[in-house]
Amino acid sequence: MTISGILFDFDGTLANTTPLILHCFHQTFSHFYGKVPPDEKILTTFGLPMPQAMLQLSGGDEAHLDELLTFYRTYQLSVHDEMIRPFPSVLAGCQRLKEKGIHSIIVTSKTNETCERGLRCLGLSPYIEGVIGVRDTALHKPDPEPSLLALKKLGLSGEECLCVGDSPYDLVSGMRAGCRASVKVGWSSFDPIRFQQEIKPNYTIASLPELLPIIESLNQQR
Repeated sequence: MTISGILFDFDGTLANTTPLILHCFHQTFSHFYGKVPPDEKILTTFGLPMPQAMLQLSGGDEAHLDELLTFYRTYQLSVHDEMIRPFPSVLAGCQRLKEKGIHSIIVTSKTNETCERGLRCLGLSPYIEGVIGVRDTALHKPDPEPSLLALKKLGLSGEECLCVGDSPYDLVSGMRAGCRASVKVGWSSFDPIRFQQEIKPNYTIASLPELLPIIESLNQQR
C-alpha cells in the first residue's frame, strides 16, 4: 500500500503554541496557588488532555480541577490569536502535501473549536481535512482510539498513513493504530531522553517538506 495520508498533531507540531501554553499555565497557577510549576515539568505534559495535564501539575487537586480548567481556557482565548505562531516551512509543507494528493488530518488533545481557530489563524485550514479533538473519543493519546477514528474519517488504513508529532504520545497513539511509520518533528520541546524512552521514531525531520521524500521512499519499497 502507498502512503496517502498523514495524522498530524497540532500544538508544537504545526503550530508554535509553546509560549502560549506556558504563559497560560503560569497565569493559572499564579492565580490559584501563587507559584508556578517549572517549565520543564509543564513540557512533560504536552500532548496529554488538559484535565490530565492539570491534575498532574497540580499534584492531583481534583477539588479545584473545574475552576483551573475554566480559568485556563478563558484566559487562553483572550490571548490565543496574538500569541499563536507558525513554525517555519509548515504552511509550505502542507501546501506541497496537498498538491501531491496526500490527505492530512489533525489528532489533538485540545478541543475541535480551539484547534480549528488555530488553523484559521495560521492559514492552514484549506490543507487539513478534519480534526479529531478531545471530545471525539472516550480515550486519548497515547491510546490508539483517536488515531483510529482519524483513519476512519480519512477512509484509509494505518499502512497508508504516517503519524507526525512533537510528543511521544502522538507517535505512540498513531503506531498503536497501525500507522506505517512515526515521524518526530525536530522542533519538539519535549525532553529528548524521555522521548526516546517512550518511543523511538522511525524518522526525525527538520522541516515539514522533508515528509515528501520520506513518503516517496516508503512508496518505492512497496
